[in-house]
Amino acid sequence: MKTRPIFVTALMALASAGASADSLYFSTNKIGNTTYYSGDVSGYSNRIGNTSYHNINGGSISSTNIGSTTYYSGDVSGYSNQIGSTTYHRINGRSISSNRIGRTTYYSGDVSGFSNTVGRTTYTSIYDK
Repeated sequence: MKTRPIFVTALMALASAGASADSLYFSTNKIGNTTYYSGDVSGYSNRIGNTSYHNINGGSISSTNIGSTTYYSGDVSGYSNQIGSTTYHRINGRSISSNRIGRTTYYSGDVSGFSNTVGRTTYTSIYDK
């Protein structure tokens, strides 16, 4: 299971908690084991083994992959469970589904939006409902 598209929803939950805007626009760029975020979400994530450590908008989050489930702890809590190409997220009390089709991931539920990957960079637009 890949953490990057799944973790986008956790980013949304953390960033929107401290933002006045109803939408977020940001991009990610992966270099080695580190992913850098820019735009409305800023910071980085570093992966060590099956755990990723995230420093996002001044908040700290860890995400650990165990089988098809990712568990989040720190400033965001919850989990994501992948079934086929769809991932079901329960993060900070919110229910979100993400469905990956090709290089695009679509988000629905308590948020809506999409992520599109071009090379090593992913562009994301998420709207809080």
